[in-house]
Amino acid sequence: MEQRQVFTQLTGCGFQEMADFLLSRFEGILDGLLAALLAAAAVARAFGFGRIEADCLAVASVVLCFCVLQVLTPYRFFGGVLMTVHKIVRGDVPRFIVLYATMHAGFAFARLLLLRQTQACLGDKGADHSSHE
Repeated sequence: MEQRQVFTQLTGCGFQEMADFLLSRFEGILDGLLAALLAAAAVARAFGFGRIEADCLAVASVVLCFCVLQVLTPYRFFGGVLMTVHKIVRGDVPRFIVLYATMHAGFAFARLLLLRQTQACLGDKGADHSSHE
């Protein structure tokens, strides 16, 4: 069965209708996401989780950039910039993420194999050294 048919059966509406619904409420979704990220950062700061706070604020800064771009949409002067950013976000960024994830997974797996092999070799030598002492 095709993915769009499965989506239609699960949600009760078509894929294009759902995409139009989300895009028409994009500004509200961004605002809600930004508020949730800032609240999560505040909670992380209150409980002393500095790394989580930094991660939440980093993602919030990216969302905030999209909010600024959303504010610039009525101005004709910024039309070329907005179209370029839209094209990059919809085309180049997903391809980069897929490529990066594939390469990262490959190198992480290779590193894991090397680490296991190194631990196995050192573990055998460590047992030999400890039996001589």
